Amino acid sequence: MYLGFDIGGTNIKYGIFENDNLKEFNIVKTVDGRIIETLRFIIKRYKNIEGIGIASAGLVNFNNEIIFSPNIKELRNVNFKESLKDLCQNVKAINDVNAMALCEIKYGYGRKYKNFIVLALGTGVGGAIVINRRLYLGSNGFAGEFGHTKISLKGSRCKCGRRGCLEAFIGRNYILKSFSQNLDLHDIYKNAKKGDKDSINIFKKYSKYLSIALANFVNILDPEAIILSGGVANDIILRFTKRYLKREKIYRDVNIHISKYKNKAGVIGAILYLKEENLIL
Repeated sequence: MYLGFDIGGTNIKYGIFENDNLKEFNIVKTVDGRIIETLRFIIKRYKNIEGIGIASAGLVNFNNEIIFSPNIKELRNVNFKESLKDLCQNVKAINDVNAMALCEIKYGYGRKYKNFIVLALGTGVGGAIVINRRLYLGSNGFAGEFGHTKISLKGSRCKCGRRGCLEAFIGRNYILKSFSQNLDLHDIYKNAKKGDKDSINIFKKYSKYLSIALANFVNILDPEAIILSGGVANDIILRFTKRYLKREKIYRDVNIHISKYKNKAGVIGAILYLKEENLIL
């Protein structure tokens, strides 16, 4: 029995993985400053845990250390294995979107493709690169930070400290700050489905920025497919993004999907990283 965590800027998702199946899945709110405390509290609820896989937003190296997480102040220079070693000796950590990509390789749309990228649209924007059905992590484990590629020389300051990052244009807060009312993403999505013009226009603008970035990634990596994941990914954004991509001058058509494992992919992938080294390039 394995325990998997997916730590994001808004929620911590966790679940029990047994006999290649996710047996239990839960979500709690992320409270910056109490994340390690929350993990320890959850771990203590379970017995006979063989290993703990952790997927986290931010730069996670091969030593299970999260070096920097723009949206979570607590997770800077934190070693997950050291922090949890008294509860479990078998702990491995990986970036959350890289974990999502492992889930896609094993169980999702990634089974159909040899080369693809995953883009997670949520509080931040993260990415992962898959080459010949194996996850590419780079020399330090930091590959795929697509959210911090620049799409403009201007724009709001990103939480990483730079201006013009993709994340500053399409992170979750970008959508929410566009409305004066106190709405959550689910409300905005429902309103757009009902035909509300303001909500539709926000998703249109979002999709335009996203299409600029995707065209760049396609031209650099030449993937067969792009898989969108995360809490912001939806059918409206997918439709408008495909429309804008067709207007790009240097771009070839690729398959674009929304992950079937949107909420659970990070948890499953964290366990796969713990168990299946053959999935890593």
